[in-house]
Amino acid sequence: MKAHPHPGHLTIGALALTLHTAFGGCCADLPDAEHFARATVVVDAEVRHLECRQTAAGTLETVATMRLAESFKGAPGETFELTYPGGRLGHRATWDSRTLALVEGERYFLHLAGSPEQGWTS
Repeated sequence: MKAHPHPGHLTIGALALTLHTAFGGCCADLPDAEHFARATVVVDAEVRHLECRQTAAGTLETVATMRLAESFKGAPGETFELTYPGGRLGHRATWDSRTLALVEGERYFLHLAGSPEQGWTS
C-alpha cells in the first residue's frame, strides 16, 4: 500500500475536504461505496508518530499513532494506533502491498478494519 501522492477530495453535503488518501491492497479495485461498506471505521486522521519494530516472528511492522480529526463511520477513539507490515529499522527495510507510506504531521482519509481491543489495520 502507499499513500496517494496528491491530495484527495471528499465532498459531504456542501462541505469539501482536501485530504491525503492512503490507498492500498492487492485486491480488485472496488468502488468507494464498497470500500466504505467493508470498513469498520472511516476516518480523517493525522499521523502523530511512526515507529517501526521487529515482531516475534522476525518481520518488521510499523505502528502509526494517529489523532482523529473526524470520523465518518465508527469510533476508533481520539487517538489510536494503526499497525501495518513493513517499514525501516536500522539497515533493514521491508514492504509489501499492505505497507503504507505515511508521513508524520500529515492527515489521511482511511478505511480501517479491526477494533479498539484488537487494534486497527488498513
